[in-house]
Amino acid sequence: SDTRFLQSIFYFNKYEKDLMNDETMEFLAPYLDLEGFTPIIARNASKAAEGLCVWVKAMNMYHEAAKMVKPKLEALRLAEAQLADAQLDLDKAQSKLDICQDVLDKLKEDFDEQMASKKSIAEGADKTRIKMNQATSLINGLAGERERWTEDSIKFEERKSNLVGDVAIASSFLVYLGPFNEIFRNDLLHNVFITDLKERSIPMTSNFDLSSFLVSDDQIDDNGGGGGGSSGMISEWTALEGLPNDPFSIQNGILTTSKQSLHYPLFIDPQGQALNWILKHEIENLPSFKYCSISHPKLRERIEYCMMEGFALILTYVDNKIPNMLTPVLEKRIITKAKSKYIYISDKLCEYNDHFTLYLSTRLPNPQFSPEDQAKTTIIEFSVTRFSLEEQLLCLVMQTEQRQLEEQLEHILSDVTGNIKSLLTLDKLLLERLTTNEGNLLEDEELVSVLADTKEKAILVKERIAAAEVTRSGINEKRQQYRSIAIRGSILYFSIVDMFSINHMYETSLLQFQNLFELSMNIAEKSTTTTRRISSIIDSLTYVVYRYINLGLYEKDKIIFKLIMSLKMLMSCNLINQSDVSLFLKSGSLLLDTSPSTSQAETQKSESKSSSKSSSKSSSKTETQKGNPYPTWLPENVWKNVLQLSKDHKEKLLLFRDLSTQMNSKNEAIWRDWYEENEPENVDIPHYSHRFIHGSKNQIENSDYLKLLLIRTLREDRLVLSVTQFIRNFISIPSTTPASSSTSPPPSASSSDVANSPKLPAMGPKYAESITETTDEIFAESNALIPIIYLLSQGSDPTELIENLAKRKRREYLIISMGQGQEIIAHKSIQYATIKGTWIILQNCHLSLKFMEGIEDLLEKYHDQCHPDFRLFLTTESHHDFPISLLQISTKITNESSLGLREGMLRTYTTIIDQDRIDRVETMQWRSLVFALCFLHATVSIRKKFGSLGWCIPYEFNDGDLLACLTFMEKHLYQSALSWPTLQYMIAEIQYGGKITDDFDRKLFLTYTETWLAPFTIAPHFTFSPDVPLQHTSSSSSSSSNIGGGQEGGGGGGITHTSTMNNFTYNIPDCSETEEYIAMIKVYPEIDSPEVFGLHPNADMTFRFQESKLLLDSMITTQPKQIDENDGNDGENNGENNGNKKKTRDDVINDICSKIINEFPSSFDEELCLLMINEKRGGLSLPLNIFLYQEIKRLNYIIIEVMKYLDIIKYAIKGEIVITDKIENSIIQLYNGKVPDSWKLFDEEFQLFVPPLLNTWIINIINRNEQINNWLKNGKPKAYWIAGFFNPIGFLTGVMQEVTRARVMDKWSLDHVQLQTTVTHIDQINQLSRSQSQSQLNSQSSSSSSSEGALIYGLVLDGGAWNRDEQTLMESLPKTLLTPIPFLSVTACLNHNQSSNMNTNTSYGATTQFYECPVYKNRMRTKQFYIFTVSLPTRDKKPSHWTMRGVALLCSDD
Repeated sequence: SDTRFLQSIFYFNKYEKDLMNDETMEFLAPYLDLEGFTPIIARNASKAAEGLCVWVKAMNMYHEAAKMVKPKLEALRLAEAQLADAQLDLDKAQSKLDICQDVLDKLKEDFDEQMASKKSIAEGADKTRIKMNQATSLINGLAGERERWTEDSIKFEERKSNLVGDVAIASSFLVYLGPFNEIFRNDLLHNVFITDLKERSIPMTSNFDLSSFLVSDDQIDDNGGGGGGSSGMISEWTALEGLPNDPFSIQNGILTTSKQSLHYPLFIDPQGQALNWILKHEIENLPSFKYCSISHPKLRERIEYCMMEGFALILTYVDNKIPNMLTPVLEKRIITKAKSKYIYISDKLCEYNDHFTLYLSTRLPNPQFSPEDQAKTTIIEFSVTRFSLEEQLLCLVMQTEQRQLEEQLEHILSDVTGNIKSLLTLDKLLLERLTTNEGNLLEDEELVSVLADTKEKAILVKERIAAAEVTRSGINEKRQQYRSIAIRGSILYFSIVDMFSINHMYETSLLQFQNLFELSMNIAEKSTTTTRRISSIIDSLTYVVYRYINLGLYEKDKIIFKLIMSLKMLMSCNLINQSDVSLFLKSGSLLLDTSPSTSQAETQKSESKSSSKSSSKSSSKTETQKGNPYPTWLPENVWKNVLQLSKDHKEKLLLFRDLSTQMNSKNEAIWRDWYEENEPENVDIPHYSHRFIHGSKNQIENSDYLKLLLIRTLREDRLVLSVTQFIRNFISIPSTTPASSSTSPPPSASSSDVANSPKLPAMGPKYAESITETTDEIFAESNALIPIIYLLSQGSDPTELIENLAKRKRREYLIISMGQGQEIIAHKSIQYATIKGTWIILQNCHLSLKFMEGIEDLLEKYHDQCHPDFRLFLTTESHHDFPISLLQISTKITNESSLGLREGMLRTYTTIIDQDRIDRVETMQWRSLVFALCFLHATVSIRKKFGSLGWCIPYEFNDGDLLACLTFMEKHLYQSALSWPTLQYMIAEIQYGGKITDDFDRKLFLTYTETWLAPFTIAPHFTFSPDVPLQHTSSSSSSSSNIGGGQEGGGGGGITHTSTMNNFTYNIPDCSETEEYIAMIKVYPEIDSPEVFGLHPNADMTFRFQESKLLLDSMITTQPKQIDENDGNDGENNGENNGNKKKTRDDVINDICSKIINEFPSSFDEELCLLMINEKRGGLSLPLNIFLYQEIKRLNYIIIEVMKYLDIIKYAIKGEIVITDKIENSIIQLYNGKVPDSWKLFDEEFQLFVPPLLNTWIINIINRNEQINNWLKNGKPKAYWIAGFFNPIGFLTGVMQEVTRARVMDKWSLDHVQLQTTVTHIDQINQLSRSQSQSQLNSQSSSSSSSEGALIYGLVLDGGAWNRDEQTLMESLPKTLLTPIPFLSVTACLNHNQSSNMNTNTSYGATTQFYECPVYKNRMRTKQFYIFTVSLPTRDKKPSHWTMRGVALLCSDD
């Protein structure tokens, strides 16, 4: 109830709690010990009771704690009292100290003032001394630059005055010259741009250097151009980044890095040099994937990523078409939003970074980009040059042969480059400080330091560069000893590159070649003598490369590759030049002689005696050309070759200047004897063989080539054999290793150098022999990461060979035939095979080209996990769109069917005919029929090598046809007795005949079966050889008087038939074991006579002509397009033209066009012609008049179109119109003396006969024009030149119509008549008298009731000849491929009369048989060129004989 109780509690807590003692706590203890004395229980009473309980317990706890703390508090109070006493003493001492410190501070302040004054005086003295030293250093440092800077200041003024011309050249270079090769680029730069500036008197720097001008403009060297900056950057490109150190590559580097260019670069980079360089050049700016294929599935994402991050993106394998997705990027369609930039890619807005750079690269050597794509990019031709490749190969040689020297050279180049860059950096910093300094130069200590460092560094760098140059010169001397190896490597590589223009599938990468190069050095014979070691490496290198490339060439192209290598070797040592090669390839086709041939000219002349010619210019003959002195045995084209060779009076060919005069009448006999030799390459050449031996040193060195050139001129049919002989004899060439520096191309060797230099290996006998590689040898050199591509040809399939190899090696293999829907299967199979080591065979890959593009990426993807036993085999036909990237990493192999009976029969009896098949029917009849059928199969397969003379259409007879026939014959013999008609029908009409589409080919095959699969086949003395082969027979020179003169090859007088079979008899052996058959087949001759195929021995000459033509045409495609010295089409550029000025190719083409325009006939006025026909020729009611008017229209169309096209070409050359692919191809063909392909399409409907040579084609048009004009002006000709009609079938139909109308009283109708032909005795038009009528000519025919018809001429016999006295077919004369047949009398007769004529024509004798001879427009014996059939009598031979001979009449003798 005490109201002050709470205050007393507070008072106790504050003042009295420390007065509690133990006694008081003892009184309190009983309460504290009570169980109920807890706050929880007290709460039940009241809140106050709970608080009091808590307070009591707290006081108890406080008392216990106070007992421990209280003594310490007492000690504290005692210490504080002592402290107060001490502090009082301290305050007294501090007062004394403060008084002393005041005195000391005053003294110190006086001292500092005195010392500051002293320091100020000392600093002023030091600063003055430093300025004096800096002034001295600055004066001394700048004194060395004074003279140079003063001179450069003067030159800078000159440079400013020349800046307009220099900028014009540089701008033209950047804008126009990127896409061109080195030769054309330099020609435009020096002969066009610079010449034009000089003509316009625009000031420019003499000896203008593009590299120094464009690479760095902020430095000026001693020469006044862009100086050390350019050399430093170029050294970095070449020495550190791998850019080839030749002017062309450096120009490409400038084009790539030029900041003035508005477009991203697009590299034409077939060898990958640009890619390798740009990867190192942009190494710090590349994304993690480095580069990306243009066909990559995530291309858009990668472009977006690089563009956003500012990386350099490299897109590889660009095709002829750039994807549209890249267009906004290439055109830099930048959209700016706020501070960010964007570009739309595939409708998505992507962020753009200014540091982003794009590079595009294509492996196509000659891409065909559209003008739009060209305008979007800067196209840069980055193909390897001869000199840059030499330097690369020389480095490889030195790394192998003299590694220490090469490493020392690399270190020197790297050190020099680093020193130059350091010096340039210091020099730049010095100039920057001099120009930007705003205060006193003497106060810029860093400037003086930089100046001192620059001077010291300059002295050091100059000393190092001088020392490096001395060392480098010594190393280069040793390097030059090995340059001949690099030169040979360059020759071989560019020979390989030339093969690409022949076939797209022959693409070989530079990396593959470098691997071969290194391999050849490793396997070459070691030697302590450098010269011998070099020869050993060159010999090894040449053969290793030849063997590898030969493996992937078709048979027809192997000789071409060897010839290209040989000619390049001769050119490398200056024994021949490019114009000599052009002469070898083009020869007489370079002569643009448009005068008609002798026989045709005489015919046209006699036809137009009473009228003037339509154009006097078309009949004039070139004054510089002599007429053919021996038209009876020397073809006109051969004489043109002689004239061209005689006109080429260069030093190396000077001995041929009298060739045309040597072949005069006095020497006719010896020249004709040599010309008609079977093997002229193996006998002495009249008047020239001794010159090759006793001529000048250059001629002696080059005698084999000169002999080859002469044989090509006179006996083109022996060209391939002569080339083989030339390669066999071409054993060595002179060494022409130049002692040149590594920074400039080696100079050409002079003739004296060539004559006196040591010899290096060239070709030789081992290159003339064929090389065969087994699948085991190919497998031994393969690995898991290199695909093997088999190039397919007709009748070849390597699948069986690969399967057999896999079985022998006990490897699992999968075969996938590519086509629609097979890509996924192939992808999964490759993925599986790379892990398991399975072999994959992808067949017919040309059907899945899109999948082929991804194979390289696929192999790279599985590279790390690839099993070493994995192999990828591809089979494909040649295809121009086959991915180059895949070809460049693959080994290419050809697997062609054999071209000889021995090889074909051996292959059949080793792969198809085994002992089990021979024993299936145990009779001699079965074994004989099997052999006969195999022989027939080999014969019909090989016969196609003779071209249209063999088969009108080449068929792909394969092993499946043979197996099907063998199976049928086996079952037939089991089931019944042998039925010869059944067997013949099944083979000729069903199995093989199922592939034959031409009626005459079907007739030929049926003749084979009737001849070789008949009852007499199993007779004991049966033989496949002819009963009476053409043997050596004696004949006089007059024996050919009854036979038409040869049009190709030569005449037959004095020359005998020679069997090329060596009297070998092909019979059916009596054997029972396969080994016996094989042994018998192995004795077959290496070269088969055409007679065993049923052909005349001259067919071999036809085959040789085709081989030679193919070789020359293919070689022409590999030649450079620019004109060489003395390579004018009319020989007018042989140093005799105005001022010896060298003609360009454009000049030559322009001259050709002008000459054609001058020589070409004038066009017709069609309305005037129609008026003349109506008024003077009876009108269009006459069928032949309708035909005449149609011919006029067709000829007129061609004349107009050709003249128009020639004008277009001339405008294109002048640059007035754009040169399209069509125009460019026409220019190339005109330059090569060929008829442009576009001209062949002017008359598609009737297939205008187009001779291959330009001058022949022009003559043909002129002759057609003269025939039409004569007919139009003088009435119907006495005889018609049928080869001069566009539609000869229409002419024959017109003849039939007129004859039918004349016999209308006899109720003749066109549906019931057919053509009837008779061979007359007339050879020339002048043999026809005006009084001789058609009825008199028709009297020779059994159907003489018709006096109507026409005489036709201009046909030649192919495969046979005509005996005028006996009026029958006969064998061709030796080396006479085409024989003119006398005029044919063509009329119409009733169908039954023609049938009677075919069997019992009494004018030829009651027993005379007739050969149904087809007539074609040219040698392309297809249905579209077929005209009609002529019945030719044959007395001594059966018609089947001429069927197997392939006899036909042609309108063309070319």
